[in-house]
Amino acid sequence: NRRFAPATRYVMERLAGGTAVVHCTVNAGAVPANSWVQDEGEGGGRIVGEVCHFVDLIQALSGGLTCSVSSVAMHENSEQPMQDTMTITLALDNGSIGSIVYAANGDKAFPRERVEVFRAGAVGLIENFRSYSVTQGGKTRRKKAFSLDRGHAAELAAFFSAIRTGKQPVSVEDYAATTLATFRIQQALRERAVVRVE
Repeated sequence: NRRFAPATRYVMERLAGGTAVVHCTVNAGAVPANSWVQDEGEGGGRIVGEVCHFVDLIQALSGGLTCSVSSVAMHENSEQPMQDTMTITLALDNGSIGSIVYAANGDKAFPRERVEVFRAGAVGLIENFRSYSVTQGGKTRRKKAFSLDRGHAAELAAFFSAIRTGKQPVSVEDYAATTLATFRIQQALRERAVVRVE
């Protein structure tokens, strides 16, 4: 959904062309082990259920498809009983790179999501999908929305438009790459290795 957010569209329109570095910080907060989110059969776990959104966002902002992933998780302990605090690195087929810091051990008073895009001498910044800016040519243009918008309504509108018109807003290849990369992140954590996304 985040690729459809107004903040994402604003940054994409102004930072088009060339390879990119995209970094996402997600202050996700703790979710108990008995939550449906953590259940592999129901919620899929935090990588499948939540990290996937940021893999897709990195692909949208960079214009590339993920070709390899690596990841390191915080060691499990009494304060951190699950592997849901991690760093993830993505290599994309157009030369772009992406990173995700997904933290379950932060404070909820801190903003939940921050996205930085570095591309062609410019920088895009999305803060909690409520305020966003682009800095280029020594000047920063800022926007602020009245409410947080992660793109859910625009995603649904695009979906229903696709049903009516037959025109896909996002390629199947794009979504397949997101899905495969998400599963490969789990594999990278298990194997402690860089894993190709075929």
